[in-house]
Amino acid sequence: MKPQDKTLLQKLALALVIKLLLLAALWWGFVRDQRVVVDGDAAAAQLLGSGNVKNPQGVIR
Repeated sequence: MKPQDKTLLQKLALALVIKLLLLAALWWGFVRDQRVVVDGDAAAAQLLGSGNVKNPQGVIR
């Protein structure tokens, strides 16, 4: 392996580590505390395509 190849590999590895750290920091700062409440019956009805289902606001779709 040429010295240029090793330098390129090191730079790519460093860039990858920095990107992963930035993604982890963004997730930690903005996404970590977000929660989604899932109603099992509504999800099943949506996936199975059954008729009228009320969403959480009470509107029939």
